[in-house]
Amino acid sequence: MGKSHLFLKNEFGICLKFNRTRGRDDEEETSEDEKNYCQQREKLHRCRINFEQALEERHSLRRQDVVSEHFDMLSIDFLKIADSTLTRQYCQVYGLSELNYSNMNQTVLFAIVDEDRFNDVFITQIDSFSTEENNDSTEYKPLTLMAGFSYWDSDSMKPFGIMGDDAHDVLLELVESSPRIAMKHQAIVKAMEEYLDQKQILYKRIESGIYQINSVSSSTFLKKQYQTPLLLFILCSEI
Repeated sequence: MGKSHLFLKNEFGICLKFNRTRGRDDEEETSEDEKNYCQQREKLHRCRINFEQALEERHSLRRQDVVSEHFDMLSIDFLKIADSTLTRQYCQVYGLSELNYSNMNQTVLFAIVDEDRFNDVFITQIDSFSTEENNDSTEYKPLTLMAGFSYWDSDSMKPFGIMGDDAHDVLLELVESSPRIAMKHQAIVKAMEEYLDQKQILYKRIESGIYQINSVSSSTFLKKQYQTPLLLFILCSEI
């Protein structure tokens, strides 16, 4: 007898890769598995250009008179579930630190914690991968696990409940800290609290990493995105 009252609590997501080999014979399956990287090279090259443009724009909008720590953040869509082995490899090789998982763990938000390593290894490999001439093979297998990537800019950070009007009872959930970002994370949280106090915005900390703000105007909140990455916040919605 079916149990109609049971519900899956997994979040909804999109499948970035479809298995076309189901129901095919061995010969067709072998042919399908012969990967051609031409389209993927073009896609990642466009991602790299868009990433650089968004990075430059955000830095140009950043207030120089506001002293605070900053993280540049990178969102990667993977072609498979990003397990601990995959994210650990990306963090160690490319100078990243994972912040948040979404889309059934196929999309990962990373902080760029080692900018030199990120530029010297990740960006350099993307450039090299994009210019490889042999479309049937590659020296950069880890990159082929990506469907795409993007800079996590101010538009990405816009709170879900504060688009055009003032909001009340706003819930802010900070991403979890990790050893690689602990010091900057603490500094950013301190800067956030000082900013809220300075603007006389009432708030309370419900528990570690979760704040409830009584009332905040969209203009004040969104403007702050350009000043400091206090939007390590991954959730912001009216409750």
